[in-house]
Amino acid sequence: MRNINIVNGFFPNKNFGDDMFLACAGEYVEGDYEVRNLAKENKGYLAWLAYLFKRVKSYTWLGGTFIDKDTTFPMLISMLIEFTLVKLAGAKLTFVSVGLSRDVNLIKKLSLKYICWLANDVSARDKDSFEAYKRHNKGMTLTGDIVVLNEGLFHKGIKQSNRRLLFVSVDKNKSLQIFNDKQSVFKHLSNTPSVVQVTSPYQAESQKRLSEEICNSLGCSYDCIDYSSFKEVLELIAESECVITDRLHVAIAGVINNKPVYLFGVSEKLKGINDLLDTRGLLTLVS
Repeated sequence: MRNINIVNGFFPNKNFGDDMFLACAGEYVEGDYEVRNLAKENKGYLAWLAYLFKRVKSYTWLGGTFIDKDTTFPMLISMLIEFTLVKLAGAKLTFVSVGLSRDVNLIKKLSLKYICWLANDVSARDKDSFEAYKRHNKGMTLTGDIVVLNEGLFHKGIKQSNRRLLFVSVDKNKSLQIFNDKQSVFKHLSNTPSVVQVTSPYQAESQKRLSEEICNSLGCSYDCIDYSSFKEVLELIAESECVITDRLHVAIAGVINNKPVYLFGVSEKLKGINDLLDTRGLLTLVS
């Protein structure tokens, strides 16, 4: 009986992205759903493919740049097989608020074109992705980031703190370069007690290193906190005086919690969300 709805999970271990995106799943999937990674892990590969073909009635991919320079060839082939099987079986294939990276090789570009053609519905989270791939799916829409569409995720009634704290979460080398070029923008935050928050187990060490370098440059004492839950991330943001980040989801959480936010060099991701979220002058793009 074909009655299973599958929603992607980004990593084998639950993380910041999974917490948020899966909390949005009910808005886009009719009925109960299973998480791809969890549904897949207890089955052999062939059994997993048979499960997709025989049982799944919808396959929904929520958010993320799902094919980029870090996508390995085996990962790519596995995804293409899964998506094709789902469609051959007559199930619905949907990509919601995804980033479609153009910074990839020819095989990946062709794969993205194929996916846009294959899908029942594709919505892009940023204008760059939308413009690049809309010709491959005439029904493609521009949504802005999926998290913005569900602001309730960030309204948890968290108790505000009077503690002065700088929240730092950076994971791109480019962000450190921008920071070094624009240090004067952050001069007023020098010597502020800080917290370095790891927001995903993926490349956790580089997240720590880059965030710590920013704190050290500002002369800030800091604690480094590994990721444990989305709730803890929100609590730390709520306790902060200010947020420095290159992670759009962290920036959105900061704005919704009424914190001044400095967001590094990701202006293309801001296209499409300005009409969905009133930043109230709290968001400063540093690029």
